[in-house]
Amino acid sequence: MNISNRSLAILLLIAIMISSISMLNNMRVINITGFATMSGDAQVYIPAVQAIGFVMNTSISFGSGSIDRTIGDTCILTVDGSSSWKSNACKGFSSTAPQPLIIENQGNTNLGIQVATDKSAQEFIGGTNSKFEYIVTNNEANSCASTPKPSSWTDVNTTSPGTTVCNNLGFTDGADSIKISIKVTIPTDASGSKGATFTVIGTET
Repeated sequence: MNISNRSLAILLLIAIMISSISMLNNMRVINITGFATMSGDAQVYIPAVQAIGFVMNTSISFGSGSIDRTIGDTCILTVDGSSSWKSNACKGFSSTAPQPLIIENQGNTNLGIQVATDKSAQEFIGGTNSKFEYIVTNNEANSCASTPKPSSWTDVNTTSPGTTVCNNLGFTDGADSIKISIKVTIPTDASGSKGATFTVIGTET
Protein backbone atom coordinates (compact mmCIF):
# COMPACT_ATOMS: atom_id res chain seq x y z
CA MET A 1 0.00 0.00 0.00
CA ASN A 2 1.43 3.41 -0.99
CA ILE A 3 0.80 6.09 1.61
CA SER A 4 1.79 9.73 0.99
CA ASN A 5 3.87 11.75 3.45
CA ARG A 6 0.69 13.62 4.43
CA SER A 7 -0.96 10.39 5.45
CA LEU A 8 -0.26 7.73 8.01
CA ALA A 9 -1.63 4.33 8.77
CA ILE A 10 -2.14 2.08 11.75
CA LEU A 11 -3.01 -1.59 11.84
CA LEU A 12 -5.18 -3.68 14.11
CA LEU A 13 -5.25 -7.45 14.23
CA ILE A 14 -8.49 -9.27 14.96
CA ALA A 15 -8.10 -12.89 15.96
CA ILE A 16 -10.55 -15.67 16.58
CA MET A 17 -10.37 -19.41 17.10
CA ILE A 18 -13.29 -21.64 16.15
CA SER A 19 -13.08 -25.22 17.34
CA SER A 20 -13.14 -27.93 14.72
CA ILE A 21 -16.33 -29.39 16.10
CA SER A 22 -18.04 -26.42 14.46
CA MET A 23 -18.22 -24.83 16.77
CA LEU A 24 -6.61 7.24 14.70
CA ASN A 25 1.06 33.17 11.85
CA ASN A 26 2.11 35.13 11.69
CA MET A 27 1.80 37.04 15.00
CA ARG A 28 1.88 40.83 15.22
CA VAL A 29 3.34 42.47 18.35
CA ILE A 30 1.59 45.37 20.02
CA ASN A 31 2.58 48.80 18.71
CA ILE A 32 4.30 50.86 21.43
CA THR A 33 3.41 54.55 21.26
CA GLY A 34 4.75 57.72 22.88
CA PHE A 35 6.94 60.52 21.54
CA ALA A 36 8.19 57.93 19.06
CA THR A 37 6.50 54.98 17.47
CA MET A 38 8.15 51.69 16.80
CA SER A 39 6.93 48.32 15.76
CA GLY A 40 8.33 44.94 15.10
CA ASP A 41 7.29 41.53 13.89
CA ALA A 42 7.54 38.27 15.75
CA GLN A 43 7.05 35.12 13.71
CA VAL A 44 6.43 31.60 14.84
CA TYR A 45 5.99 28.47 12.76
CA ILE A 46 3.91 25.62 14.13
CA PRO A 47 4.08 22.61 11.84
CA ALA A 48 0.97 20.57 11.11
CA VAL A 49 1.24 17.19 12.77
CA GLN A 50 -0.75 14.23 11.51
CA ALA A 51 -1.09 11.51 14.13
CA ILE A 52 -3.72 8.86 14.81
CA GLY A 53 -3.81 5.96 17.17
CA PHE A 54 -5.95 3.22 18.62
CA VAL A 55 -7.05 4.00 22.16
CA MET A 56 -7.48 1.26 24.77
CA ASN A 57 -6.64 -1.73 22.58
CA THR A 58 -4.62 -2.54 19.48
CA SER A 59 -6.09 -6.00 18.98
CA ILE A 60 -9.29 -7.94 19.53
CA SER A 61 -9.29 -11.57 20.54
CA PHE A 62 -12.54 -13.49 20.67
CA GLY A 63 -10.87 -16.53 22.17
CA SER A 64 -11.82 -20.11 21.36
CA GLY A 65 -15.39 -21.38 21.11
CA SER A 66 -17.98 -23.39 19.29
CA ILE A 67 -21.63 -23.40 18.15
CA ASP A 68 -24.36 -25.22 20.05
CA ARG A 69 -26.48 -26.54 17.19
CA THR A 70 -29.31 -27.41 19.54
CA ILE A 71 -29.80 -23.65 19.92
CA GLY A 72 -28.93 -22.29 16.48
CA ASP A 73 -26.89 -22.67 13.30
CA THR A 74 -24.80 -19.53 13.68
CA CYS A 75 -22.80 -17.79 16.37
CA ILE A 76 -22.87 -13.98 16.24
CA LEU A 77 -20.14 -12.03 18.02
CA THR A 78 -20.77 -8.28 18.33
CA VAL A 79 -18.08 -5.91 19.58
CA ASP A 80 -19.86 -2.63 20.35
CA GLY A 81 -19.18 -2.10 24.05
CA SER A 82 -22.19 -4.12 25.16
CA SER A 83 -21.86 -6.89 27.72
CA SER A 84 -24.35 -8.98 25.68
CA TRP A 85 -21.93 -9.59 22.84
CA LYS A 86 -22.45 -13.31 22.14
CA SER A 87 -25.60 -14.84 20.68
CA ASN A 88 -27.13 -17.78 22.56
CA ALA A 89 -25.66 -20.42 20.24
CA CYS A 90 -22.10 -19.26 20.95
CA LYS A 91 -20.33 -21.51 23.44
CA GLY A 92 -17.02 -20.62 24.99
CA PHE A 93 -15.07 -17.75 23.44
CA SER A 94 -13.72 -14.98 25.66
CA SER A 95 -15.27 -14.57 29.09
CA THR A 96 -14.74 -10.79 28.85
CA ALA A 97 -16.50 -8.76 26.19
CA PRO A 98 -13.94 -7.29 23.74
CA GLN A 99 -14.06 -3.52 23.34
CA PRO A 100 -14.65 -1.71 20.05
CA LEU A 101 -11.87 0.08 18.23
CA ILE A 102 -11.40 3.71 19.27
CA ILE A 103 -9.53 5.82 16.72
CA GLU A 104 -8.20 9.11 18.13
CA ASN A 105 -6.76 12.09 16.27
CA GLN A 106 -3.54 12.68 18.23
CA GLY A 107 -2.17 15.45 16.02
CA ASN A 108 -3.00 19.13 15.54
CA THR A 109 -4.81 19.06 12.20
CA ASN A 110 -8.13 17.67 11.01
CA LEU A 111 -7.95 14.27 9.33
CA GLY A 112 -9.95 12.32 6.81
CA ILE A 113 -10.14 8.70 8.01
CA GLN A 114 -10.26 5.64 5.76
CA VAL A 115 -10.67 2.04 6.90
CA ALA A 116 -10.03 -1.25 5.11
CA THR A 117 -9.47 -4.89 6.05
CA ASP A 118 -7.23 -7.46 4.45
CA LYS A 119 -9.91 -10.16 4.38
CA SER A 120 -13.55 -10.51 3.43
CA ALA A 121 -15.98 -12.54 5.53
CA GLN A 122 -15.30 -15.63 3.42
CA GLU A 123 -11.54 -15.20 3.69
CA PHE A 124 -11.68 -14.44 7.42
CA ILE A 125 -14.35 -16.84 8.73
CA GLY A 126 -15.14 -19.14 5.82
CA GLY A 127 -18.06 -21.55 5.78
CA THR A 128 -21.54 -20.87 4.45
CA ASN A 129 -23.06 -17.37 4.74
CA SER A 130 -20.43 -16.02 7.12
CA LYS A 131 -20.43 -12.26 7.76
CA PHE A 132 -17.80 -9.70 8.73
CA GLU A 133 -19.46 -6.31 9.31
CA TYR A 134 -18.74 -2.97 10.92
CA ILE A 135 -20.38 0.32 11.89
CA VAL A 136 -18.77 3.68 12.78
CA THR A 137 -20.03 6.26 15.30
CA ASN A 138 -18.62 9.22 17.21
CA ASN A 139 -16.87 8.08 20.38
CA GLU A 140 -16.98 11.66 21.63
CA ALA A 141 -19.70 14.07 20.54
CA ASN A 142 -18.95 16.21 17.48
CA SER A 143 -15.63 14.47 16.77
CA CYS A 144 -16.43 13.96 13.10
CA ALA A 145 -17.69 17.12 11.34
CA SER A 146 -20.16 15.01 9.38
CA THR A 147 -21.98 11.87 10.46
CA PRO A 148 -19.55 8.94 10.49
CA LYS A 149 -20.33 6.08 8.13
CA PRO A 150 -21.39 3.42 7.69
CA SER A 151 -24.21 4.14 10.13
CA SER A 152 -25.65 0.62 9.90
CA TRP A 153 -24.02 -2.81 9.79
CA THR A 154 -22.08 -3.05 6.51
CA ASP A 155 -19.70 -5.59 4.98
CA VAL A 156 -16.05 -4.66 5.45
CA ASN A 157 -14.13 -3.19 2.52
CA THR A 158 -11.01 -5.01 1.33
CA THR A 159 -10.05 -2.56 -1.42
CA SER A 160 -7.29 0.04 -0.93
CA PRO A 161 -7.30 2.69 0.46
CA GLY A 162 -10.60 1.68 2.05
CA THR A 163 -13.87 3.37 2.90
CA THR A 164 -13.88 6.99 4.07
CA VAL A 165 -15.59 6.67 7.44
CA CYS A 166 -15.05 10.29 8.54
CA ASN A 167 -14.34 13.23 6.22
CA ASN A 168 -13.05 15.54 8.93
CA LEU A 169 -11.98 14.14 12.32
CA GLY A 170 -11.21 17.03 14.66
CA PHE A 171 -8.22 17.26 17.00
CA THR A 172 -9.68 19.16 19.97
CA ASP A 173 -9.46 17.13 23.19
CA GLY A 174 -12.86 15.73 24.08
CA ALA A 175 -14.00 15.78 20.45
CA ASP A 176 -11.34 13.86 18.54
CA SER A 177 -12.27 10.17 18.44
CA ILE A 178 -14.56 7.78 16.59
CA LYS A 179 -15.57 4.22 17.37
CA ILE A 180 -15.59 1.18 15.09
CA SER A 181 -17.89 -1.63 16.21
CA ILE A 182 -17.57 -5.09 14.64
CA LYS A 183 -19.96 -7.97 14.08
CA VAL A 184 -18.88 -11.46 13.03
CA THR A 185 -21.33 -14.20 12.03
CA ILE A 186 -19.89 -17.72 12.24
CA PRO A 187 -21.68 -20.65 10.53
CA THR A 188 -21.50 -24.25 11.73
CA ASP A 189 -19.19 -25.32 8.89
CA ALA A 190 -16.42 -22.84 9.80
CA SER A 191 -13.45 -24.02 11.84
CA GLY A 192 -9.83 -23.32 12.62
CA SER A 193 -7.73 -20.37 13.75
CA LYS A 194 -8.78 -17.10 12.12
CA GLY A 195 -7.20 -13.66 11.80
CA ALA A 196 -7.84 -10.38 9.96
CA THR A 197 -6.20 -6.96 9.96
CA PHE A 198 -7.82 -3.51 9.90
CA THR A 199 -5.82 -0.72 8.27
CA VAL A 200 -6.73 2.86 9.21
CA ILE A 201 -5.36 5.77 7.17
CA GLY A 202 -5.51 9.39 8.30
CA THR A 203 -4.95 12.16 5.72
CA GLU A 204 -4.77 15.89 6.49
CA THR A 205 -7.85 17.76 5.34
